[in-house]
Amino acid sequence: TAASLVVSRSVVTSVLGADERVLMFGGIDADLLATASAEAYRSDTGGAPLAQMPETRVWHSATALADGRVLILGGEDYTHNHVARALLYE
Repeated sequence: TAASLVVSRSVVTSVLGADERVLMFGGIDADLLATASAEAYRSDTGGAPLAQMPETRVWHSATALADGRVLILGGEDYTHNHVARALLYE
């Protein structure tokens, strides 16, 4: 059995970070609402919160960059409006 996430989520976008943590951004939470939360996960220690995204997102992309940062693009917010803002996580 692996450790738990901070936020239960589905339709999540994730990437493998440079330090072997899985970085998860947005998705739909246990209440079936879009979330702006982000977390880093390791199976032995569980989830740890990252900085919240400025808006909720689902159906977005996350790309691990060569320098270790993660680029978040597009998606929809909780009202199904398209999100134009790009984000960089360090």
